[in-house]
Amino acid sequence: MTKFREVFKYVELVDETYYQILIQVCVKFIVGHIKQGEISKYATDTHSVNATACEFLELILRSSKESDVTAMVAAEILPRILKALSVSIEKHDNAMQVQLLNLLKVILFECTFKDDTEN
Repeated sequence: MTKFREVFKYVELVDETYYQILIQVCVKFIVGHIKQGEISKYATDTHSVNATACEFLELILRSSKESDVTAMVAAEILPRILKALSVSIEKHDNAMQVQLLNLLKVILFECTFKDDTEN
């Protein structure tokens, strides 16, 4: 258990479902950045991890049967995904921009958001 806690020390595990933990881990991999001096050394590895995390998160959001939870999680991660998109635009990282735009398409068009004014 200690090893598990060390690996996920940056992920809040209190009262989280397995589904929510998976999503948090995916987002961490998507927005994760490498240090400036190590860019050339890890650039290709990082890109493939970021892209795979985007694709996996798309699958998770699409396959969820709990639309309320999916909408809540999608709304929670949206600012971080938009920030990652902003960073990828600044870096002229076209491949990551495509991955993030595909993920945003799933979040915005396939996740059911409820209006607070509904009865």
